[in-house]
Amino acid sequence: MSVAAYAEARALAGELRDAGRDDLAARLETVIEEGFSATEILMGLRHVLNQAVSQLPADSLLRDRAESLLGAIQRALSP
Repeated sequence: MSVAAYAEARALAGELRDAGRDDLAARLETVIEEGFSATEILMGLRHVLNQAVSQLPADSLLRDRAESLLGAIQRALSP
């Protein structure tokens, strides 16, 4: 799950950057690059994605992608 989540987060970061949301894109990339363990990275991604979902318009495809990735990460982190 970790590698797939990282790849999806990087792809989402690229799309966010293209949409002018450099702030969210940079935060996603920083979490991946600076995280020490897979769990730390997934928890960081979950935090940033929660913020992205709250900030992006409800009818946005980017929000849909963020919600989808967030759900996958939440399932991966669940006991």
